[in-house]
Amino acid sequence: MADEDEISSVLSPAELDRMARYRHEQRRLQYAFSRLTLRRLLGRYTRHSYRELALGHAEGGRPHLVCDAGIDFNVSHTAGLSVIAIALGRRVGVDIECRSQTIDALGAARVAFSLRDYQALCAVDQQETADTFFRLWTRREACLKAAGRGLSEGAELVVSDLDGRPTPGVVDAPDGGASYAGFRIEDLTLGAGMAGAVCCSGTGWSVCLHAL
Repeated sequence: MADEDEISSVLSPAELDRMARYRHEQRRLQYAFSRLTLRRLLGRYTRHSYRELALGHAEGGRPHLVCDAGIDFNVSHTAGLSVIAIALGRRVGVDIECRSQTIDALGAARVAFSLRDYQALCAVDQQETADTFFRLWTRREACLKAAGRGLSEGAELVVSDLDGRPTPGVVDAPDGGASYAGFRIEDLTLGAGMAGAVCCSGTGWSVCLHAL
């Protein structure tokens, strides 16, 4: 675990500002730990001191390494868990969520999902609706993050097959979604009550999960 001096000396002013906006101490510490862990991992790949790595943000807020090292990364965290995705020579996005059985899944999907994904969700058994919603949601978020798109920009994005069972495959955006061409999705196995997905450009890649 990091101490306050390391946090204040390594994290950027923007990161420190975001950390301060978390109302609960546990969430602040989780955010700080995930950002320091990200820098340590990137330091191993770039062979630079993690204390000297500078992170920037592209248009739309997508983070990147200021030094051009051919490394892409993405981070997602929810209560009690953070996931960092790192890819070499590819774009990557990741999303994790705590599943909730009380969410109005169909209502949320009607607003946020493409028509095909919404219809796929409607087709599953009622007892599977919430779990399927979160699998589709994390797939969608991972794709948007990989492509550098905002949450409101993915109306055409399709991340399910026709029977609503999300399976690893190519992202489909038939209504002009050129930003997603060549991306693939894979679900993450994170334990009970959690859903997650990673999206990466190109083929020939696989996911290796490491607990830290």
